[in-house]
Amino acid sequence: MTCCVGESVGFEFSILGLELSDREEELEGLIAGKLKVNNVAELFFSKLQELGLTGFQKRLGAGAVGVVVQLEGVERFENIPLALKFFEFSESHRFSASDPRGDLIALSFSNAHHLGQTKGVFTFDGEKVHLFETYDPQKQDGHIVIATLSKAVCGTTLYGLAKSVSMTPGQVKTIGRQIAEAILSIHKEGYAHKDIHAENILVESRSGGVSIEMIDFGLAGKLNDKRIGTDWRKFGYILGELGGDKLMADPWFFDLLYSEGRGLLNGKAPYAEREVLDHPFFKGY
Repeated sequence: MTCCVGESVGFEFSILGLELSDREEELEGLIAGKLKVNNVAELFFSKLQELGLTGFQKRLGAGAVGVVVQLEGVERFENIPLALKFFEFSESHRFSASDPRGDLIALSFSNAHHLGQTKGVFTFDGEKVHLFETYDPQKQDGHIVIATLSKAVCGTTLYGLAKSVSMTPGQVKTIGRQIAEAILSIHKEGYAHKDIHAENILVESRSGGVSIEMIDFGLAGKLNDKRIGTDWRKFGYILGELGGDKLMADPWFFDLLYSEGRGLLNGKAPYAEREVLDHPFFKGY
């Protein structure tokens, strides 16, 4: 399906003749600035208005790929604060049912352990903007993904946490084990994440400790042996950065990451899947 899009020049929304609040105007400006395609940005903002999803609270983050904002909760999504991430309009975000990959497949995850729960995905089919809350590859085939909706997590990224505090060995093991559980979860769903790094892991403080969620499934794709190895190697990089020099004297840490035979980073036959979670390094955590 070919998408017919307008020119990417400056414009103002005039939807239903309604006057926008300052916060809504801020949200529309962020959307227009990121999508950069007039009719798609306008249709997307109109869809958000239709759903009551224009209660902009704050900006959570931004990068080359997308902008993330927090929205007020609505009854349709259990009245919890929501994180809306929208992307620059791009052919690279076009979904194919014959080769499923990207954010839409996250709608098929069945409450997987330590994976961020995608509540909805916004797509453009060439004429209209749609909100999908379930995975239906035949209906979604050919659509371009423009935004995702998920629960807003009251926490920080693992990258931000690691920069601000020096973790104890116990904290490294706790967080590392949860990341390993997240990787196993997405692999059990039949997909590889393919973009595992500290900024795609959210850490939330809870009574009794912390809990992580792996997010951002924009590069996720069908599982194969190569992708299994790539996901676990990226996990090894994260664990190595968290452990640093303070865990190098731990023989199990060294074995898991650096042993010539099975190390995640340079082993001839690296640990993978359940072997990682059952490794003695994580015993008791």
